[in-house]
Amino acid sequence: MAGRRRRNFLSQALQNDRLATPMLLCWLGLLLIGMVWDQVLLMPSPRPTQAQLQAARPRAMADWKRLVDEVAVRQRADGTPPEFGAVWTIKTGAVCGYVNSKDLGIDSMTRFQSVGGRLQTLQDDRRAYIHWWLDCLDTPWVWLHQGTEKTGLCASRRGRESAFGRDFCDGDEPIRPAPATVASAL
Repeated sequence: MAGRRRRNFLSQALQNDRLATPMLLCWLGLLLIGMVWDQVLLMPSPRPTQAQLQAARPRAMADWKRLVDEVAVRQRADGTPPEFGAVWTIKTGAVCGYVNSKDLGIDSMTRFQSVGGRLQTLQDDRRAYIHWWLDCLDTPWVWLHQGTEKTGLCASRRGRESAFGRDFCDGDEPIRPAPATVASAL
């Protein structure tokens, strides 16, 4: 009986309120438009033509040289040359890729992007990271350096050669200990 009264009350309220239904429909329409717009924004951009690649290459190479110099200055305190993984540019001209960084005293590969010609990593700006990395995952335009697209300790040469890395890494993949069995325990 109580459920029937509740349903009757709700249906009478919706029928009596002339604004409720149009407002609900508008809200659903805006929600649908927002969902479609998000999907449109996530679509990859079309592949560049040869003419676009030739026009973008000189600027990309100049940005790459400037970025290598900036990374070398950042890592000069360690006395080691910078180590890069895969590096590319996107349609906006930003340089994206992977670089060896010494976070918390451990060498590991991390993602980067050049923002206004300045190197930006996850540690520099955690809030903006997901936005610019989604931009980096867009269609690559000019490939500047071939290398690994992995992150972490085992992806960097110095990380694999460290005391921790020698025990943990095997090439690029981490070594997982074999499960203990009864036969090996005897």
